Amino acid sequence: MSVTKSEVLIIGGGVMGSAIAYHVARQGRQVLVVERSEEVASAPAASWASAGGVRRQGRHPAEAKLAVEAIERWRTLEEELEAGVQYRRGGNLLLAETDAEAKQLVTFVQEQQDLGFTDVRLVDRQEVTALVPGLHAGVVAGSYSPGDGQADPALTTHAFAKAAQRLGATYWKGTAVLALLVEGERVIGARTGRGEIQAEQVVLAAGAWSDELAGTVGLRLP
Repeated sequence: MSVTKSEVLIIGGGVMGSAIAYHVARQGRQVLVVERSEEVASAPAASWASAGGVRRQGRHPAEAKLAVEAIERWRTLEEELEAGVQYRRGGNLLLAETDAEAKQLVTFVQEQQDLGFTDVRLVDRQEVTALVPGLHAGVVAGSYSPGDGQADPALTTHAFAKAAQRLGATYWKGTAVLALLVEGERVIGARTGRGEIQAEQVVLAAGAWSDELAGTVGLRLP
């Protein structure tokens, strides 16, 4: 089989891989995305099964600045990608069912505010039921982040993939990556069902399959 060369190889065409493909292609770089399924965001991949949460609340402190910027980006993402993603800013609510859990939420809310999520607030039973009528009677309190929301994961993945392709990215669908290729201590490409690919940069965005592929070069992902 012939060898295909690309500036950037992205393994996995889910929401992460396609978003990366879009941003890299927007820089004018040559991008090849290899996706094992016949279509992006199809079962059983996470980009198909995800609940599509778009949230700041509960993020690791290292992600705080990125989370704030990402939330704002979602406001104009449909216009940018020229496609609907069904983004809605309906808030995110964490619940406590015991006094001990409610006490933990007090600390949690303070931590969120310290990270810059200043609209996150503690809500009592009355406000919780006003926000979500019909909740279990055992709920005593909650942490409410009104700026969080949700988007359709499949639509978002398709929007990024199509935008990436408009910018020149190439997708190989229905193509399994069998192993990564290394030269010295550097990953230089991948062996696929359609032949070998060599690239200057390789991005492993294969979700649940990433660890298996990393294992082909002796790496173990956390």
